[in-house]
Amino acid sequence: FTEPENILIKINAEIDKESLCHKVKEMFTTEITKKENKVKKKLEEKEAEKKEEVLLAEPPPPPPEPEKEKETPSKTPPAKGKPPS
Repeated sequence: FTEPENILIKINAEIDKESLCHKVKEMFTTEITKKENKVKKKLEEKEAEKKEEVLLAEPPPPPPEPEKEKETPSKTPPAKGKPPS
């Protein structure tokens, strides 16, 4: 009751009873479908927000480590002036 809903729908009641009932039923069905779609959309938005919050709350995965080059034992050249042993 706090917010206007703008849900007033006018129907001409100066028609035969069967047509009037059909028209009212049609209007109710249309409005129910609109309401269901609106609720589904809100639920989807809330789910998307929750997923986004979870993603923002989790720390980012560590960056992949660069491949280290295989260390090969290097032969050190003999020092100058010393005979090889």
